[in-house]
Amino acid sequence: MKRLFFLFAALVSMSALWADSATEMWLGYCDNQVAKSGNGDFAADQTDAWVSEAIYLPAEKLAPFVGNQITAIRAGVGGTVNVDSLVAWVRTDLNGENLAFTGISKSTTPKFSKGWNTVPLAEPIDITSDLPGLYLGYSCHQSQKALCLSIITAADLDTNENGLWVKLGDEDWSDRHDEGTASVEAVITGDNLPQCNLSLTALNIPAGQLTISRGVMQLTASVKKPRCRHCHWL
Repeated sequence: MKRLFFLFAALVSMSALWADSATEMWLGYCDNQVAKSGNGDFAADQTDAWVSEAIYLPAEKLAPFVGNQITAIRAGVGGTVNVDSLVAWVRTDLNGENLAFTGISKSTTPKFSKGWNTVPLAEPIDITSDLPGLYLGYSCHQSQKALCLSIITAADLDTNENGLWVKLGDEDWSDRHDEGTASVEAVITGDNLPQCNLSLTALNIPAGQLTISRGVMQLTASVKKPRCRHCHWL
């Protein structure tokens, strides 16, 4: 067991090699991916309607960022045809009130566009030790059927149980995480951001090795480092 502890200590030490003085990080599940086009399976046929997608960040996932703020939402948009505006928001309940929100359109600054939209929140959210889990998402207003929502399919990215909620027009919110991941990320800003941005993705321990008290134990581990040093993917 001591050698297993030393392995984890070594991984922590190695992660310090990627220490960064950044004052901003992105927190989400989509691996910084945005769909090149919308998906007809995530669209509403209605006119004058809103379509929405969201992710959930449990309190324990926000805990490493205590002392910082959520200052913006990164909303990935698959298409803008028949869509005139977007509202990015943060809630404690999908059907609850907005804790913070900001709307943008094709005439605002920032301007609503296909791809990533970084939408500053009108009121930043302080990340405190008693902050509950948060839903983060965006809603697009369509004049008629549109392919607005950016969904990274399960074929392109491993799914996460907190990675995709969808509301299409008059329908209720539905958990569709087994089908893909929403292109939604929290922009976290502050002076107390984690200095390491690695995650242990796999650890292969040969059967029976945890019972040894002496000798050498061989383990195989995989560590993930985001392509973007400012991202923190779950």
